[in-house]
Amino acid sequence: MLGTNELKFTYNRSAKDIGEMLETYFVKTILNRKSQLKNSYPKLLIVTPPIINEYREYCKKNDKYMGAMQKSKELNDIYKNIAEIYNCEFLSNQGLETGIDGVHLTKESHKKLAEILKDKIECIYKVN
Repeated sequence: MLGTNELKFTYNRSAKDIGEMLETYFVKTILNRKSQLKNSYPKLLIVTPPIINEYREYCKKNDKYMGAMQKSKELNDIYKNIAEIYNCEFLSNQGLETGIDGVHLTKESHKKLAEILKDKIECIYKVN
């Protein structure tokens, strides 16, 4: 779920810029890092951060997240595309809601994300 802090107005980054950072500094690095213990490379699951609610007081303060709502929506397609290019697993932020600050997940969305992650990981590793 990397990319939330990069959505802050002060960094002046587009969703495309954030996607390029994810791809360059994380995806390529992780996927090219062979295991020290076995002859394999890691699998990677990319999870898009939740959609920022820039109208909440915390986000509006000093325009901290001005423009972040639209950019966080755009990250879904950008991250999904990166996942497809590099044959990674992907989870969108669909159905995840932010809480009172407009940035962090609600208690319910944390539970929902945990359930989705559990199911996804079991599917990836075919755990029964």
